[in-house]
Amino acid sequence: LGPVPKDRVRELLAAADVGLHLLRPAPVFEGALPTKALEYLGAHLPFITTVPGLPREVATQSGGSFAATTDDLASEMVRWAGMPRSDREERGRTAVAYGREHFGRDAVADRLEALLRSLVTARTK
Repeated sequence: LGPVPKDRVRELLAAADVGLHLLRPAPVFEGALPTKALEYLGAHLPFITTVPGLPREVATQSGGSFAATTDDLASEMVRWAGMPRSDREERGRTAVAYGREHFGRDAVADRLEALLRSLVTARTK
């Protein structure tokens, strides 16, 4: 597919069984989580990543998986294709729950509040 209009993204994600987060492993990507991964979680879609670090942690803890090599990626795709629908759906529920718990509005607001409190406390000492 070429570029997809934003209003079509939801229907494409809804038709998928697993998202693909495919980037060349590089230190710059290991500590970052692209919006694509967050969109997958919000769409009840676990994802396979090729990036170690934070992307791997989020993918595996939210019902997805990690593929370090192209052979691993091929194996993971075959595994997902052969997975019973009920298992894929359960992983989708895990993905959205993980996304809400770690990246939802309340979670982000709580982290921001804790950060601001720690800065104010440090400044007043």
